Amino acid sequence: MVKRETDRDVIAELADSNLITGTTAGDYLVRKQRGGLQGKKDTALHAWEKFAHKGSRVNLALVNQLTLIFKNGEKLVFDSKDVSFLILEKDLDNPTLLTGFVLVLNRELSVQANHYFVGGRDAFEHLKKVQDVIDIELTDSQNNTSRHIVHWSPISDPLVENVNQRFVDIDDALFLYTVSKQRYSMVDAVKAALYTENFNAIIKEFRSKRPESSLTDSRHEFTVQLEEMLQAVSTDQSQVQRRLEDELLVGKVHTDSDQTFFDHWEPVLYHLKSKEKFLGIDLLSYDVLMMNVVIPEGDFWKGFTWLLWEISRYGIKTEERQKAIDNAKQKLQEQTDQISEFTKSTQRMRDFISWYVNNHLSDPTLPDFVEKYWPLTKGRKEKFWNNGGHAFVMEQNPKLLNEFMANFGADYYQFKDVDTD
Repeated sequence: MVKRETDRDVIAELADSNLITGTTAGDYLVRKQRGGLQGKKDTALHAWEKFAHKGSRVNLALVNQLTLIFKNGEKLVFDSKDVSFLILEKDLDNPTLLTGFVLVLNRELSVQANHYFVGGRDAFEHLKKVQDVIDIELTDSQNNTSRHIVHWSPISDPLVENVNQRFVDIDDALFLYTVSKQRYSMVDAVKAALYTENFNAIIKEFRSKRPESSLTDSRHEFTVQLEEMLQAVSTDQSQVQRRLEDELLVGKVHTDSDQTFFDHWEPVLYHLKSKEKFLGIDLLSYDVLMMNVVIPEGDFWKGFTWLLWEISRYGIKTEERQKAIDNAKQKLQEQTDQISEFTKSTQRMRDFISWYVNNHLSDPTLPDFVEKYWPLTKGRKEKFWNNGGHAFVMEQNPKLLNEFMANFGADYYQFKDVDTD
């Protein structure tokens, strides 16, 4: 069994290797204990701890060289002596895909190695300015090479850089790392959705399920919606608090069918404290919707496509959509009031019949009374289909209710007044 490293052990390892100073290590641990981590250096050290605990540490004694491959195809090659630590976090379903990594370089050795891109551009300056590593290659002494694909954050611009990648300079160590995330700001996600490659992925997913929608109309509708959402961002403190309490959760629902075409996405409002899920995100205004979004399974942009589609139920333009939402909410409230009143009326009738029976036990007509008026304790019965069964609608039979009131109205209102008191 491998001994689990403590935070202090992990940070001490960097100090013992003369990569960071004892002062840096001690100050970091104190700030962490007090819950006051801040800044890029603390973030990098915290990432180191995280990966050291759960990642796969590469045995550098077996590595001859390490190659970083960038988005533009250029490569940066390090001898194994330049690399102090390398920890990989591999995808469970695809071991060649890295959900995260941390690479610690020895500044002194690395600077002496004089690594440059083709054309003389300094590689470390590039690392500081552009975070666009797409692959890490490891070559052993027998020239066997293993390539690991670096997973980019879905809200990155696919043509520019990975927003999850960081390059930080701490004492004599250079940290290059990525930390995978599932929770993203809706504002950032909407901005990223407008990047050409991401936007094309949304349109492709939408039309795969709705091929009747023209390409031109689809592109126009989604563009307008995304732009309207950004324009509606609010700094209202009540909305900010709402965004801290809830998040948009988009889960993938798998059907029993073998055909994945029937799988679908279900966007809900997730309350962080109660862990409850609520439907009706289509009834939230754009500025309220600018909370965090989580798509825990599957392709992010596929799930995001159907989140946008769910949101657009009442339109895409802010003012028109808000009017439609207000109208829908009013109708829902009317329905809620109607249900509440119906529930009270039928329950009150049920209570009255029980009260009446208990107070007229010697009346021989009681069975007929109960049989005749018990239907008033539920909705009116009518045919659901011409040749089908019956359903109860949310209305007491008006003819029977009038007859009841004519015969027992005085007793009923007397009971109702007493019950209310």
